[in-house]
Amino acid sequence: MAKKGSNPTGSSNGNISDEVLTEVSPAPIMNPDELREDLPVERPLSVPTKVRYFFLKYLPYAQKYSSYAFSSFLLMHSATFAIGPLISMDVANTTLSFTNSVYQSSSIEPFLVYGSLGIHILSGLSMRVLKVIDDKVKFDSVSKSTKLISPISKTGIILTPFVLGHIFKARIVPLIVSGDSSFVTMNYISHGFARHPYLSVLVYMPLIVFTGLHVVSGWKKYMNSYGNTSRKLRSVLLGGFFVSSLVSLFKIAVSGATIGYV
Repeated sequence: MAKKGSNPTGSSNGNISDEVLTEVSPAPIMNPDELREDLPVERPLSVPTKVRYFFLKYLPYAQKYSSYAFSSFLLMHSATFAIGPLISMDVANTTLSFTNSVYQSSSIEPFLVYGSLGIHILSGLSMRVLKVIDDKVKFDSVSKSTKLISPISKTGIILTPFVLGHIFKARIVPLIVSGDSSFVTMNYISHGFARHPYLSVLVYMPLIVFTGLHVVSGWKKYMNSYGNTSRKLRSVLLGGFFVSSLVSLFKIAVSGATIGYV
């Protein structure tokens, strides 16, 4: 038996420890149930947290499907203004009168126009607010991903006041003043250009541009289409919409004032 401090291999480099080893008994194998008891107990989610998670889960669906409903109205409405005047003002007014009778009825307009638009805007704003609150609760700060505003959201934010202003001027004001908005035709818009040309340009140009950008980009996102073909199709759709809308707007603008409007 080797003495303490001696090298049993006979080597002089002393690499093997000369400390006294102590024999210990093996650790007992714990029962799985005992292991579970040692784990921290997961606390149930608070009511505000559950509510927040519920809305963060379902608000994207509300925003998406409300845009489907509003797009059906927007297709009819924008086609009237973007295509009708290219043919003639009479054709545009006739088409506008027909489409108004469809989506301005008391049983359709509150849901197809105001309801779907309201849900789309409010759900988007609510999601952003809830994400900020969620970040504050979890991380005590707002994450970079939450602070980031996508191009679609930016165009939607810019577009919102123009859309609401257009509804107020072309639908709400006539209802308040005259109790009817059937007299709102292309001549109503051309009269506005004749009386306030610069203001009209500042209102209708952004309305056309940001509507095209927001709607086409939004549908591209919903259809999950990001290939080269999709980009080309997006460019064609936007180009066609912009050209037809601006040419139609020019024809409306040069039609001049109309007797009967203030």
